[in-house]
Amino acid sequence: MNSLPPTKYHHKTRIGNWYEEQELEETRLKDFLKYKDIGGLASAKLQQKLDHSLSKASLTYSRDGYVHFDDHLMLCNQKTNGCLVTNIYDRIADIDEAYVATTAKNATPTARSVFIIKRYERDLHTDNIVHYGQKIRIQVNPLLLKKQAYLYSVPISPQHVAKNSRKQETGFHVKDNYNSVWIVEHIDPKIRFEMNGQRVNAGEAVLLRHGHTAQWLASDEYGIKNEFGTEYEVFGHSFQSLNKSQNLIAEKTGRTTIDIPSRNQYEQNGWVLVLAADPSQEFDEALLAKELEAPDYVKLISQAIREKGSYGLRALRIAFQKIGEGKTTKLEKDDFAWGLRNAGIILNNKEINAVFSFLDREQKGLVDYNDLLDVLQAPVKENRRKLIVQTYQSLAKAYGPLTIEKLVAAFDVPNHPDVHRRLKTDKEAFREFTSGWIFNDVEDPVSEEDFYNFYADVSTGIPKDDEFEILLRSSWKC
Repeated sequence: MNSLPPTKYHHKTRIGNWYEEQELEETRLKDFLKYKDIGGLASAKLQQKLDHSLSKASLTYSRDGYVHFDDHLMLCNQKTNGCLVTNIYDRIADIDEAYVATTAKNATPTARSVFIIKRYERDLHTDNIVHYGQKIRIQVNPLLLKKQAYLYSVPISPQHVAKNSRKQETGFHVKDNYNSVWIVEHIDPKIRFEMNGQRVNAGEAVLLRHGHTAQWLASDEYGIKNEFGTEYEVFGHSFQSLNKSQNLIAEKTGRTTIDIPSRNQYEQNGWVLVLAADPSQEFDEALLAKELEAPDYVKLISQAIREKGSYGLRALRIAFQKIGEGKTTKLEKDDFAWGLRNAGIILNNKEINAVFSFLDREQKGLVDYNDLLDVLQAPVKENRRKLIVQTYQSLAKAYGPLTIEKLVAAFDVPNHPDVHRRLKTDKEAFREFTSGWIFNDVEDPVSEEDFYNFYADVSTGIPKDDEFEILLRSSWKC
């Protein structure tokens, strides 16, 4: 192991900006606490919107591995890594009852993110399985909107154009016309023609070609701010490579036709059809109105943490610690709710009340958030415990007494598994790691206990031992 000189850093080492971002987050938190004290937080009306739009929704579990009509699913874009969502509180101008469509990162199955896939017309396929080349509609979840509304797109015109990208306007509207018809196409142009008529697998990336304009459904990083944060614009546009396609022979032999696009498309057009990963994610949505016990809501929190990946529990712990300002672990109900929300776990008022009452056994109006974290945290196996301790000792040997600054310098972002598999960018992985620590100064020491507690939280989000070992061994320059 090579030691790092204490005062010199590689030119790519993040020393200044990341710390400034941390300070900015601290300032925002202080603003929240200030406005809370004077009663200036979000109105009850906004809370009602959030409760309605973010209510839990069921995903269909595919028992044969295929996508079926009337399945409840999510559509996740390969470019933005966000899932298709709608906002029924944001209407599109100049169209009767049409709503904005965006993609949102870290979306969980909710009323605004789960859609129903519908058959458009009777065709040669007599089964209920979706096939490539079939015409479909994407319907808004009835939990969100009682009326039938479908994903639509219209040609570009002076009146109708996407606000940010200036591409083809796309959203959800209640009109029943051909603008809401989409054709499912295979993502690989080399076999797209041959795949027409074949069944679509669950979890597969597809293209959705608009029936009227022949443009593919797309999303790109054009930010749109709304009640739910910053999301990304959805529009109609075919992002194709500019290289020449060698398809004349394929046309001559009948392996393709002139109307089948033969150039590679970009990630903006790729959509993954996400169904339930296990049967527990499929449930009768009519039972949501039934009163649940508090432990059921704790299970929902646990599931939400798992869906957020390996840093989910750590993010919740840090959110609670910041709300408590490092002085107390006991929080009032409003602070408890905002701690969950800051970690990306949104519960409605009924769910918050149930969980809070369950944890507030002494009925004093305070809960110790460690009681919840202890329930959520999985026990650390002995082999993982040894690996965490060995990693800390290796870092201490290479860099000397560890501080936050040295830990950040030693963090190997390019070799992080999520970056290596292109699930996250360098910046996202780095930010996720640094946000998992609370400190007053970059020279604050990091003890073996601090390091162990960090990875004990991370361990909860990684069920497989080999994946945990890969994460730990590949994340450090030692």
